[in-house]
Amino acid sequence: MLIDWKVLTISSLALSLFTLSFSVILKRYKDIHSIFYGFFMISTSLWAISILGFHYNIIFNDRYIWLKFTHSFGLLIPLFLYFFISRFYNIAILKDIEVFLVIVTILFIYLVIFTKTIVSEATGISYELGSLYPVYSFSIIFLFLLSYFILFRNLFFIKGYLNQIQNILIFIGIVLSSIPALIVDLIFPYFRIYNYTWLGPLFTFVGIICFAIAIFRYRLFNIPIITAEILVFLLWYFSLFRMLGSFQKEEIQVNLISFVISLVLGILLIRYVLLEVEQREKLEELNKELERLNKIRAEFLSIASHQIRSPMVNIRGFLELLIQGYYGEIQNKTKEVLLKIYRNINEEINLVNNLLDYRKIEEGRMEYNFENINIVQVIRFVYDFYKIRAEEKKLEFVLDIEKENIVIKGDEEKLKQVISNLVDNAIKYTDSGFVKISVKEEDGYVLIKVQDSGRGIEKDYLEKIFEGFERGKIDRKIAGSGLGLYIAKEFIKAHKGEIWAESEGPGKGSTFYVKLPI
Repeated sequence: MLIDWKVLTISSLALSLFTLSFSVILKRYKDIHSIFYGFFMISTSLWAISILGFHYNIIFNDRYIWLKFTHSFGLLIPLFLYFFISRFYNIAILKDIEVFLVIVTILFIYLVIFTKTIVSEATGISYELGSLYPVYSFSIIFLFLLSYFILFRNLFFIKGYLNQIQNILIFIGIVLSSIPALIVDLIFPYFRIYNYTWLGPLFTFVGIICFAIAIFRYRLFNIPIITAEILVFLLWYFSLFRMLGSFQKEEIQVNLISFVISLVLGILLIRYVLLEVEQREKLEELNKELERLNKIRAEFLSIASHQIRSPMVNIRGFLELLIQGYYGEIQNKTKEVLLKIYRNINEEINLVNNLLDYRKIEEGRMEYNFENINIVQVIRFVYDFYKIRAEEKKLEFVLDIEKENIVIKGDEEKLKQVISNLVDNAIKYTDSGFVKISVKEEDGYVLIKVQDSGRGIEKDYLEKIFEGFERGKIDRKIAGSGLGLYIAKEFIKAHKGEIWAESEGPGKGSTFYVKLPI
């Protein structure tokens, strides 16, 4: 049994189209444009098989039956193509016109199957054209021109690089495969040329390549599993053909074993790819859910922070007025209580500010006002602000400055917030002993050091303390958000500086360094 290369090629193309169409329909059944794409490919596949059957007179003894199939499926191809393209590009749908097109197509299919007004009796590979063949031809050409117009229009109006590439590939694939097929299968018969109608299905190979690139390279349908399915089905198909074309017993046995092996390996391959695709889709869903939760978290932080911050700022303002005696003299004991409340309110406001800063940093919306500033003045301000706090805890609070004027390019408020955070932590985590702030200029940099004799930091935790929401084991009893050092690190990074910590371990104190370019 010798297998003609035309049979092998056309049947392989038809099988590829058929597999592709069912894969799209089964996996994208909720998308109407995918359904129409699947029907378009199925119609093209059946049309190719019908032409093959007509030329080689297989299955049926009468070629005229295949001729009817050929011209029936030839009507469905442009109809489903138009429905696919119009839905894919969201073109305004004119229901009345589409209903008319469907009715006309059904009418012509009826005429093809039950009358001889489109095509008459077939003699060999030639046949007579009926009286309504020109109208039949015009309807097919009209539908293709309608699809060409939509595709060509979207070449100029569609937005996005990926969408433009998809559109170009679809346009090239459809035009280069349909126009030659229309010529050899629809126009040539007018001139009684029938020897080249088998070329029509071969031209669909151009469309297959373009659609395959659009699907797999540019994610037209986002279905990577289709590749494996087509390759596996083609492997089975060729193995089966090879087995059926064998004559000797040994050759049949070898080809049968090859077919069984390819069948098993193909099933395993499809299962493996399916599993991989499912895992990838689950990962994408989890990523989307994570993005959604991050968005909700950000919105919650923003709303909650603003709702909490506003009343606390008002309370702090009234406390300042009371402490300053604006509403009259107050007793010392009362003033001490008000000062404690004031500090607690201040800490809560700082916590809220940290949450707001954290959100701005994460969203890339943090703004900086860089200007020439004297960093020594900033450090003196922080020292004076925390002096009373250190005295209340009976700590030795030292400020060591080698030079009174060190000018750098920076955001004064942001740097003040960084140094305040380091000093606040030093005082907070030091129960006795000292807290020392020092600043000196060296090699084009200013080095700020905040040293304490407090609780210290575990060595394996020194790197983690600059991550968001991270707090050491010994920190749990003291209130805090775990954001201060993260924000400090981001601020210093924006100043093209460095920040790090050193500690010998728990109970041995700690030292924080800030290095900024001058």
